[in-house]
Amino acid sequence: MSFADFIKTVLSERGWTQDHLATSADIPQSTVNAFVARGTRPVVDNLRRIHNATGIPMRRLLIEAEYLEASDFRAPRISDQEETLLLWYRRIPADRQPLILNMLEAAVRSLDDQVEKKEPPASASDSGAA
Repeated sequence: MSFADFIKTVLSERGWTQDHLATSADIPQSTVNAFVARGTRPVVDNLRRIHNATGIPMRRLLIEAEYLEASDFRAPRISDQEETLLLWYRRIPADRQPLILNMLEAAVRSLDDQVEKKEPPASASDSGAA
């Protein structure tokens, strides 16, 4: 997909006009029109502005504008349990997510404290056997 097609899709999905994107991103409307109508490749500063206005990750914008290849980003493999945790976390309203993170941190600290309080099992030399 070209960057022009990508921007058209973004505008369509959000119900935005070119003018709305231009205003939101603080980019001249003629520049946004150049992206869409003529397929002009945006400079990185304009990608940053689009990112700030739309929340689209910079990585995605850099790939769509063909500054980078998707293969340039190698995400670490996560376990099925980590993926499940992320899926549940994403379902939590954004304003409640810090609360969940605080709860998770407290639970981990509590577990760490419990592990530290347990004494290691006694070895044969500790029991006085000779």
